[in-house]
Amino acid sequence: MALVAGCAGKHLVAEVDAGLIIPPMSGAVEMPENQQFLFPAPVLRNPPPVYPEALVGLALPDQTVCLAIVIDEGGAVPSSSPVFDTPDCPRSGQPPRAEFLEAASKAVADWEFLAATICTYPVGATKNDDCAGDDVATRQVAVKLSYRFRFRLVDGKGIVER
Repeated sequence: MALVAGCAGKHLVAEVDAGLIIPPMSGAVEMPENQQFLFPAPVLRNPPPVYPEALVGLALPDQTVCLAIVIDEGGAVPSSSPVFDTPDCPRSGQPPRAEFLEAASKAVADWEFLAATICTYPVGATKNDDCAGDDVATRQVAVKLSYRFRFRLVDGKGIVER
């Protein structure tokens, strides 16, 4: 998402790019042979945060915000909290400006997902990508995922990356 503002004859383009954070040393969770975990998936397109308009003309350095979001059993995001001291995230002693944290928190509060699901297959059944099949039991579960958002200004023409 980009916000363009005129400034002394040149264009400032505000750019926000987002990415899922995979923690270092994170491992796979062992599940019983007849179970499968389906990762939460965005319902449509979850838009990235909007660069705070009041800050566009300040020519601030890039700002990174990392948030842990809770995705509940219904696929909503009821809460988020800042993440610090992980790779590519701010240090706890150097938090991002409050306006950037607020913009990221506001954006993720409106995100929607197909909830994470644990599928339990009957003995001898073949697993598939969508838990389809006779007698397959499904249970939606809450999960916590972390996302990184990079807010930056580009002098001239900017490209918005997601």
